[in-house]
Order: sequence, then structure tokens, then C-alpha cells
Amino acid sequence: MSSFRPRTAEVRALSTVLDSEHDSVDDLSKAVIHKCFDLLMERELWLVLLVYPDQVWAHGPYFSRRQAEKACLDNVFQVRGECRMVIRRLITALPDGGDDE
Repeated sequence: MSSFRPRTAEVRALSTVLDSEHDSVDDLSKAVIHKCFDLLMERELWLVLLVYPDQVWAHGPYFSRRQAEKACLDNVFQVRGECRMVIRRLITALPDGGDDE
């Protein structure tokens, strides 16, 4: 998504990984991928849900509620019949298996 903007703390955290010693380029690449994923999962993410009587379609993630709302207003989704559109925050799992709510 082009609307993703890295935060200063995220850039610093990734710089720390890039500056640390690794046995190989592959090891460095794996460390970067893991760190980027961890940083992304720490963010508040949003989904647009299209809820039909017999199915649910999820779209996203979006990096803010406003981005999700804009996607809805821009008519990105085809809403037909008895469909409801809902914007919900993605609840991410914590290391202990719980969630953040």
C-alpha cells in the first residue's frame, strides 16, 4: 500500500538489525523480514468487512480507520443485496496466546 509511512521508531529498530553482525546475507535477510513483520503487527490495523447473510468478505489491512473509511467512500467494494459494510480494528494475538482486548 502506498499510504504506508514508516515511523521514526520503526526505522531505528530496523537500522539496528541492519547494523548488527550476521553470519550471511541470508541470515540478515531473515532477521529483516522477521523484524518488519513484528513491527507491522505492533501497529493498529483495520479491516473492511462485507457481511452477507451467508458469507463474510474481509478487505485490508488498512493502517488507519480513516484509510478504511476512504476505501469505502471511494466505492472500492461491490456491495449488493443484503450486505452490510463494517469497519473493524484487527485484533492481533499476543505471545501468550491472548489478544489485545
